[in-house]
Amino acid sequence: MHAPQPLAFSQWPNQGFPQPGGPGANPYGAYGQAPPPRRSTPWLWILLILGGGPVVLCLGCGGCIYLGFTGNMKVMQDDLQARLSTDPLAQQHLGTIEKVEADFWASVEASQEAGREKRIIFHVKGSKGSGDVAGYLQAEGGRETVHECQLILPTGDEIDLSF
Repeated sequence: MHAPQPLAFSQWPNQGFPQPGGPGANPYGAYGQAPPPRRSTPWLWILLILGGGPVVLCLGCGGCIYLGFTGNMKVMQDDLQARLSTDPLAQQHLGTIEKVEADFWASVEASQEAGREKRIIFHVKGSKGSGDVAGYLQAEGGRETVHECQLILPTGDEIDLSF
């Protein structure tokens, strides 16, 4: 077994001690000083709150409006499908109703052309054929329903429905 070497005070480090950066070295560097603490940046937080807050609010409000609109349209589509299923003229031209879908942009254009503000267009597909149903919205019992409906066939023929 080797005897430990005596400590020598020279410009060359002793090979028996850990070197800087090696295992067991000081994590703060050769002088043992910790880095200065990070300074707080309040202006960054202010910009995030002032800029990000309105964006989050707009997305939240827009999401609520979208969910409310699509939910209301789903109720109207189901109501129209039930009404078309009992209408004899709709059954004659469309057959069993398979799909009813509201067309928002066509409804906006139809409302502007008709002069009445609440015109709505639905695309309807049945087992015998397809067409569009155009009607007017009326508030009834706390919800809107479609009245004065016409079935518009792909040929351009318009048929007045019973509701």
